[in-house]
Amino acid sequence: LQTITSPLTMKGTIVGTLQYMSPEQLEGKEADARSDIFALGAVVYEMVTGKRAFEAKSQVSLIAAILDQDPAPVSSVQPRTPRLLDHLVKRCLAKHPDGRWQNAADVLIELELIAEAGEVFGAAETSKGGMGRREMMAWSAAGLVAFAAVAMLGVSLFRPAATTTAGAVVRFEVETPNVPDISLPISLSPDGTRLVVVVNGEKGNQLWMRSLDQLTGQAIRGTEGAGSPFWSPDSRHIGFFAAGKLKRVDLSGAPPLTICDVPGAGRGGTWNNDGVILFGTTDRAGNQIGIRQVAATGGPVRPVTELDKTRGETAHLQPSFLPDGQHFLFLAQSSNPEDNAIFVDSVEQKGRKFLVKSQVRAVFAPPNQLFYFRNETVLAHQFNVERLELVGDPVTVAESVIFNPGSGANTFSVGATGQLAYRVGNNVVVGRELGFVGRDGKAQGAALAGQANYQNPVLSLDGQRAAVNRADQGSDIWILDLVRGGSTKFTFDPAVDNHPLWSPDGQRIVFSSTRGGLIANLYEKPSAGAGQDQVLLTSEHAKTPTDWSRDGRFLLYEDLDPKTGADLMVLPMTGDRKPTAFLRTPFNERKARFSPDGKWVAYTSDESGLSEVYVQSFPPKGGKWLISTAGGNQPTWRANGKELFYISPEADDQFMAVDILSAPGDTDFKIGVPKNLFIRNVLTGVLTGGDVQRNSYDVTKDGRLLLNGGYGGVAPGQADSVVTLVLNWAADWKK
Repeated sequence: LQTITSPLTMKGTIVGTLQYMSPEQLEGKEADARSDIFALGAVVYEMVTGKRAFEAKSQVSLIAAILDQDPAPVSSVQPRTPRLLDHLVKRCLAKHPDGRWQNAADVLIELELIAEAGEVFGAAETSKGGMGRREMMAWSAAGLVAFAAVAMLGVSLFRPAATTTAGAVVRFEVETPNVPDISLPISLSPDGTRLVVVVNGEKGNQLWMRSLDQLTGQAIRGTEGAGSPFWSPDSRHIGFFAAGKLKRVDLSGAPPLTICDVPGAGRGGTWNNDGVILFGTTDRAGNQIGIRQVAATGGPVRPVTELDKTRGETAHLQPSFLPDGQHFLFLAQSSNPEDNAIFVDSVEQKGRKFLVKSQVRAVFAPPNQLFYFRNETVLAHQFNVERLELVGDPVTVAESVIFNPGSGANTFSVGATGQLAYRVGNNVVVGRELGFVGRDGKAQGAALAGQANYQNPVLSLDGQRAAVNRADQGSDIWILDLVRGGSTKFTFDPAVDNHPLWSPDGQRIVFSSTRGGLIANLYEKPSAGAGQDQVLLTSEHAKTPTDWSRDGRFLLYEDLDPKTGADLMVLPMTGDRKPTAFLRTPFNERKARFSPDGKWVAYTSDESGLSEVYVQSFPPKGGKWLISTAGGNQPTWRANGKELFYISPEADDQFMAVDILSAPGDTDFKIGVPKNLFIRNVLTGVLTGGDVQRNSYDVTKDGRLLLNGGYGGVAPGQADSVVTLVLNWAADWKK
C-alpha cells in the first residue's frame, strides 16, 4: 500500500477513542502489542462491570485519569466476579508497558488458570453464603467470553474480524480524518479486515483505509478526487471514481489503473467473482442514466438497466451484486422521493423485481440478510436468495445514520462475516445563515435572516438587495432587503426555481426553472415582483445562468450537453437573442463571471483533472490564464475590477484573493500572487464533479463578502468524525 508522506490529521492530534488508549499513546511514545493489552483490559472491564474503566467530564480530565489513576477493582463494582479477574484486569491496565501482560498468550494462560480455579474458589464462596458453584463458573465463563470476544474480533485496534463469538455483540469507534460534508461513503472489505472511507485530503477528496489490526489508517496515494469506493470480492483491490474515470487500486502498492471513462459522476459500484463491474453514473450533462457494465480489466461499457419513465424514475444508482454474481440490487430514484425503491435484476436475464422502498443503497450479507435504509435507520430483513423475496419483518440494527439523498451513497457497509459499519450524524437541514464578513472572515453585523437552506445568494449591483434560493421553501427564490430588513418570496411555481441573477439596473431577475419538465430552462421576471414570469430561453439541455454583463448586453450561462459536458454559452439580451458558444470543449467549464469592464471572463475548468480557475478574454481570442494554484472554485470579481476572489480546497474552504495588475487597454492579463484570506465552510461541493451551488458567496464594492453557510448557522448533513463498527451484529437480531 502506498501512502502519502504527511498525515491527513494535524500534528499533535490524538486519533482514536480516548477511553481505550494506553498512557504511552497519550504521551506520544511508541506503541506496541502491550498497548493493545491495555485497551483489551479497558474493554473487558467495561463488558463485565457495565462501566468504563476511565471516565471524566472532559478530554483533559480523561487523559489525566488514564495517566495517573487506577479504576476501582472489578469485584468492587460487580461483586459476583472471580477475584482472580481483578488481578488479570489490573495487570492489563498497568501504567507502564513492562508491568502488563506482554502478549496475548500470557492473557490466555491467565484465563485458563481462572477457569481451572473456578470450582475451588466457588466452593469456598458458597460456604460463606456467597456465590454458588454454578454462578461462579458462569462468571468465569463470562470473563473468558469477554476476553475471547475482544481477542478474536480485534476490537478497535487488534486483529482482523474473521470470526465472531456466538452471542457477543461488540461496538466500537474508528476515528477518521477530515470528513467531507457531502460525500460520505464508507466500505468494509468483504473479508471484514479493512475499512475504506472518503476523506478530505491535500488535494480534495481522497481514499483513506484502516486495517482493523492497526492503530492508525493511511491515505491511499493516487486516489485524489476519489469517490464511491467499492471492493473486489477477494478484498485485494478497491474500485473508485475520480476525474471522469472508473479506476482500481491494488493494495499491494501498485499505482491506480484506469478501467474506463465515466462521462459524469460515479454513483456506486460492485464487483463479482467473474471480474464484472456494475456501476451507476450520470452523463456529461449530469443527467442520471441506468446501470452500466464493464470488465474489471477494462473494455467496452454497455447498459444493463433503463429508467422506467412511467414510475417517474430519474436515476439508477448504487448497484450491489448478490452471491450468485448474476443478480444485483440497485436503487431507483424517482421524481417523487417517496417512491425511491430497491429493485433486483439480472445481468443476463432482464426482468427486474421490486423489493422495498429505501432512501439509499441496499446490500446483501450472508447467509440471508438484506440491509437497507429508511428514516435514518439501517434495517436488516431476511431475504430468500433463491426466490428473490423478503421474508418476515425487518429489524433495526442502527439508528441516526447519516445519508446522502442525492447520490444514495453507502453511508453504511456490511462485511461478509458479521460486521456492520456506519456513520451517525445530523441528517436534518438545520439551516445556514446569510451574513457579511470582512477579509479576515470575521462577522460584520448580525445575520441577515434566520436559518434556512439557502443557495446561490447574489447581490444587486447597488448592494441594497440580495436574491437567494430557499430549498426548504419549495425551491423558490426570495429577495432580501439589505437596507430595511426582511425578505419577500419572489417565485411561486411548484417547480425548482434557482440560480437568480440581477440585471445591471436591478429591474429584472433571470433564473433557471424546471417548470414544464425536468430540463432547467431560463426565465426572467421584474424584480419588483409584479408581472408574469417570462420564458427567456428553452432547449434540450439543462441551463444555469452564471452572470450578466454590466452593460446589460450579454448573459453567460452553462449548457449541459451529454456529449461535451458543461459548456459556456453567451446569450445576447438584445436583437434575435441567438446563443453562441464561448467555450465548448471535452471538459467541464462552469461558473463563468464577467469582469466589471466586460473585457474578461473568469471560469472554472476540470481539464487538469481538478477544478481550477482560469481567465480568458471576451470575446474569446488568444490565450488563457491560470489563476488558482492548487484547485479553485467559484470565481467572483470585486466591483472595482482590482481583485478576483475564489475558493481553494487546500483547507476545508480556503477563501483566496488575487490582485489584478492589468491596466486599461492591456491585451495581456496580469495578476499577483494568490493570498489566503480565511477558511470557512460554505458547502462548495466536490471540486472534481458536480457542485452543490453555483455560488455560495458574493462580494460587495468595498470588498466585504456575503456568505452562505458557516456564518452562524449549521451546515446540513454534518457527519460525525468516527465510524461505528458493530461486530457480530446478528446476535442482537436473533434475540
